[in-house]
Amino acid sequence: MKRKLISILIAVMLLGSLMAIPAQAADPDDIEASIVKGLEWLVAQQDPDGWWDNIYGEPVAQTAFALVKLCDRAYEKGYSSPFDDEYPYHQNVINGLDYLFQHAEPTTGGICFAPGGHENYNTGIAMMAIAATRAPDAIVPSGPCAGQTFKDVLQGNVVYMEWSQCDAPAPQQGGWGYGGNQPWADQSNTGYSVLGLRYAEADLYGFKCIIPPAVKTELDLWINFIQRPDGGSDYDGTWNQSNLLRTGNLLFEMSFVDGPVITPRVQNAINYIQNNWPAGDLQAMYCLMKGFQSLDIETI
Repeated sequence: MKRKLISILIAVMLLGSLMAIPAQAADPDDIEASIVKGLEWLVAQQDPDGWWDNIYGEPVAQTAFALVKLCDRAYEKGYSSPFDDEYPYHQNVINGLDYLFQHAEPTTGGICFAPGGHENYNTGIAMMAIAATRAPDAIVPSGPCAGQTFKDVLQGNVVYMEWSQCDAPAPQQGGWGYGGNQPWADQSNTGYSVLGLRYAEADLYGFKCIIPPAVKTELDLWINFIQRPDGGSDYDGTWNQSNLLRTGNLLFEMSFVDGPVITPRVQNAINYIQNNWPAGDLQAMYCLMKGFQSLDIETI
């Protein structure tokens, strides 16, 4: 699944959020032209039924990633919302969300997306897409959650994520695995789960969902468990190997728990990144970008 999420959808998201700094940086006109081309390509890949996929068989996650970019773009260009009739991609957003909500699944542990083995990946990314609409009072038109507000669904996702978090006595306590409440966790699943929680909580998106304090208390245990002596992040505590993708997730998780401050463990992670740059991998660049943004880090 980790490889499955490495796709051009991430590259398109990067176009709107981060420009890697080459020897000669692109000027604003070049950047805008690249974004336009990327969006034109992206919307051309949407299925008439509203979903996106390439060859990887994870249409819920891929659709949600595409929706994050399309929603962000509406606000970047000054439209009132991604549902604004004047916004060129408003129908793409509506169709994509309709598809997404068809795959919501109310459970005794809250609301998840695309049950079947990769719930935490799919739910975390779907949470990002719902929050990116900045429309907490919008009504889900169809599917298992029809009639609920977007905020109702997102808060239900938060409840699911609290239930799904790995519990003691597992050494991975506080992280997330692939599915609900597994006795094991890894830093890739945890990274996307925390992205969803952070989007749900953030003032920017207007949902301001309540994150139970225990979620962050448990996540703090995971952070300390998964960070290696070199400052980077291991996979599940058994690999004894850091990489930049997981360390980007680590920064984001630290910010979620501690706020945008440079603590000693954050500095250790930054030192690892400096010592092992460049990332080279699109998914790693995306995770690093999110970590840097969450801590207001502009240079390393």
